[in-house]
Amino acid sequence: MSPITPTRHAAPRPPAAPLPFAPTQCTPLEPLDVVFAELLNAYRRSGGLARASEVAMRAASRRRDGSAWLEDCLQRRLLISFDWHAGLWLPLFQFAPTDMSLREDVCRPCAELSGIMDGWELALWFVRPQCLLHHCSPLDMLDTEPALVLDAARCAHFVQGT
Repeated sequence: MSPITPTRHAAPRPPAAPLPFAPTQCTPLEPLDVVFAELLNAYRRSGGLARASEVAMRAASRRRDGSAWLEDCLQRRLLISFDWHAGLWLPLFQFAPTDMSLREDVCRPCAELSGIMDGWELALWFVRPQCLLHHCSPLDMLDTEPALVLDAARCAHFVQGT
């Protein structure tokens, strides 16, 4: 019997085929422009999206504390907002159209999720179907089943472990 000596400079062979349960590579994140277009289309039926400056003007025309109130809400993370192309954007469904007050049925799920999601994730959570909502989006269920939307937000918070 001759001894087997390992080859020092041998290149590793690629696997013939991936294992059936091998982890797959994650797909890269969607470009923000694509996600913004999705949000723009999804929120269109509920008032759309607006820049923070437009929301501040609307709030100032309906409230004495207008822009200061909006700034406070943003700092306290009571609102869904996200940055895109050097501007802060907000979905308008979260405001009462008469006086620009915050809708309580939106504030509660936001309070549950704002600690575990950034603004983009939160905006997407409201428009993407959720299995706890019978594969409807929270936005679709908010007016008819606000308690169910809150439960789905609490579940998402629990599942993400915070």
